[in-house]
Amino acid sequence: MKESDAPPAVTSVSIDVAPADLIDRITILEIKSERLTTESALQNVRLELTALRDVRERRFPSIPALDRLVGQLREVNQQLWELEEAVRRDEAAQDFGPDFIRSARGIMHSNDQRAALKQAINRMLSAGFLDEKSFPLPDPASDFRDDSAMLGETKRKR
Repeated sequence: MKESDAPPAVTSVSIDVAPADLIDRITILEIKSERLTTESALQNVRLELTALRDVRERRFPSIPALDRLVGQLREVNQQLWELEEAVRRDEAAQDFGPDFIRSARGIMHSNDQRAALKQAINRMLSAGFLDEKSFPLPDPASDFRDDSAMLGETKRKR
């Protein structure tokens, strides 16, 4: 490959994102910083986490109602981590029985909870961007196991 054909180095990219996307990424990086074990991976995670926390602190304050939603989002992301680990273990063992199915379905439901929490955060902060879905989402104000509580426009469609 000629030098002129080599892609340019791109160390990071600045884009506008909804506040919940920033918060979601922070919670995921916090989980990674607790669970990853290789030093090089931890260095990368900590570097990005510091940068994103700085952005959050400059852009919007911490308030109790927001903090509750962020805590719930972190819990859901922890559940997703555990469910995805279970699916990977079963996949490696070629075991696609009831535990695999339960974990895979759990990922789907947890991702719905995650999307609902992100919508709630974005609405609370009057975000310019909203992550819309084509399917009903659980209401983050209710128990997530109650599928009858739906959020947004999709609630009326159901």
